[in-house]
Amino acid sequence: MELFIDNCLRLLEDRIEKLRPEVFLRSMENFEEAKLRQRYVTSLMKALRENKFDIRRFNFVQLSKLVQLVAQYQKADLHVFFRYVLSCVEQEYFPKKVLREQFTSFSRLFHMFVREGFISAETPTRLYFSYVLTLKEKMETEGGAKAVSFDEIVHLLWALMATEDEVMQNPLIPRLLERLHEFKRPESPLSKDELLELHQVNVLV
Repeated sequence: MELFIDNCLRLLEDRIEKLRPEVFLRSMENFEEAKLRQRYVTSLMKALRENKFDIRRFNFVQLSKLVQLVAQYQKADLHVFFRYVLSCVEQEYFPKKVLREQFTSFSRLFHMFVREGFISAETPTRLYFSYVLTLKEKMETEGGAKAVSFDEIVHLLWALMATEDEVMQNPLIPRLLERLHEFKRPESPLSKDELLELHQVNVLV
């Protein structure tokens, strides 16, 4: 079985420059071992560096998933993707409508870039302001803080508070804290990361 899986991965690597983004992401799910996933991501990184694969083929949701894979299996290249995403936001390559409609993907990207130190109170970047404005619009048009799901609230709130200082005060945080107070998710207990971030939120409050 291991030989079969290795041969499948080898076939995908040989034609990776021709793969559609959805095929790359879907086939990634077939590899359970971290070393195989890392090898697959590394193959795509190589194709990107050699200009054999155009990153613009990924839509926003697909790009968010790819960047999360890079953060997990090829972290040394994460700064390249941060600059690319930042450039896309600055040039409005992804319309505001797309960012709002794909807010969950936007939140995952934002949280990850804060966690990895690319966005902070000292270096907020255009990406920070774009995210906050998208969140503000979403809350204004979709019922206030209830527009933020319980699956998103802990990571989202932590990321916003982690990028706040005495100068950079985010007016959305008090409303999100009220949303956190209503937290209910019996079907899915808090993850270790959520528990850690929730503790840090409590300390900051």
